[in-house]
Amino acid sequence: MNTLLFCFANNRERPLPELRQEDDTIDRLLDPLSSQQHFQKIRDSYATTDSVASKILTYQDSLCLFHFSGHAGSSGLELEDGSARAAGIAQLLARCKQLRLVFLNGCSTIRQIQRLQEQGVKAAIIATSTPIEDTIAARLSIAFYRALANGETLEEALNRARLALQVSQTTQLHTIRGAVEIDLEEVSRNQWYFFCPDEKNAHWKLPAGEEKSIAKRRLRHQRYLQRALIVSSIVVVGGSYGYFRTHQSFDYVVYLRDQQGQSLSKTKLRLRLGNAPREEITDAYGRAVITGIAARFQETPVPVELIDSPNQSFQNGSTTDTLVLTGTEATLSVIPHRDLCCIRGTIFNSKGQPVANAAVWAEQFPAQQTDSLGRFVITLPPEHQQDASVRVTARKNRQQVSVYASPRQETSLSLPLSP
Repeated sequence: MNTLLFCFANNRERPLPELRQEDDTIDRLLDPLSSQQHFQKIRDSYATTDSVASKILTYQDSLCLFHFSGHAGSSGLELEDGSARAAGIAQLLARCKQLRLVFLNGCSTIRQIQRLQEQGVKAAIIATSTPIEDTIAARLSIAFYRALANGETLEEALNRARLALQVSQTTQLHTIRGAVEIDLEEVSRNQWYFFCPDEKNAHWKLPAGEEKSIAKRRLRHQRYLQRALIVSSIVVVGGSYGYFRTHQSFDYVVYLRDQQGQSLSKTKLRLRLGNAPREEITDAYGRAVITGIAARFQETPVPVELIDSPNQSFQNGSTTDTLVLTGTEATLSVIPHRDLCCIRGTIFNSKGQPVANAAVWAEQFPAQQTDSLGRFVITLPPEHQQDASVRVTARKNRQQVSVYASPRQETSLSLPLSP
């Protein structure tokens, strides 16, 4: 079975929110295919020099994709316990004869292409020639794997990811078929390079990618026939377009995470959808899928409840919260009940809008991450529960702010971020 190896150089004590989001989202995107045994994905969220070397050697006979995200440079990869030499990584990857893609999603990694070539690596390589912003790197990576999971080729998936980012951020992508020009002048930030000397690799897809493309075309055809049948029925009975619109439905996914960002499984949720409440239990990935929601609830706030969880609550300290059904999914944080002493609050941007996925920590306590509504809760150990004030720091996109907060009181912080 083909193997996909994902290595993220995150820090256990001070995890980067963007890196953790990239890690979690890619894992969810590839779950449907890996669960059907099309391939196995190996996830190393806190990669070290030993763990990366060990995993490459263990899966060298089946490894078809190697992905790295984190701090890097021209001479190596920065892992949790130190630097991994580019030459050493290249020697390990040269043993992987099934390798089709090496994705080095860190700053200024283009010089590592030369090291890989020297060792005879024939895979396509995605690298950078400039410093890369954390948020942009995560967005491009997520968009790339979303397209790849939908059956696109390597080259087309990367182009789609670039176009998705191009709407809000200037993103350069250059394709190299021949020799690599190492001494590239930095024209602007966020420049990626797709090095692909073998045309076959440019057209490579994830295992089962072709079957997924066929299934997508079949599904589109079925939906077309269903719409045609519904519209025909409306015409026959003298109905209206309003009837058709209000009888559509959509699915929504809610992910539950604890204060450390870990998935919460076997937790019962209830969404109050008018007179038809829906209850679901989260799976092993902390995921509750609510299907067939009436279209009138889109972009609408609905109450959500934790059921049979007396020792847990949402970030607002209650077992009931409000969820706006925007997009296709949302992540909610679950904390110990309000009875435990803690610091709670909300992070806002410069426009007064809540900031999701910001890192928040107090003094030397482990960092937490704000939920979809910008809220956080930091539980204090007993020896600090009587403190008059505690220094709280919030950080996102390299913007940071600190305030002194009192335990048991609501706190708000404003980050100088544009919406």
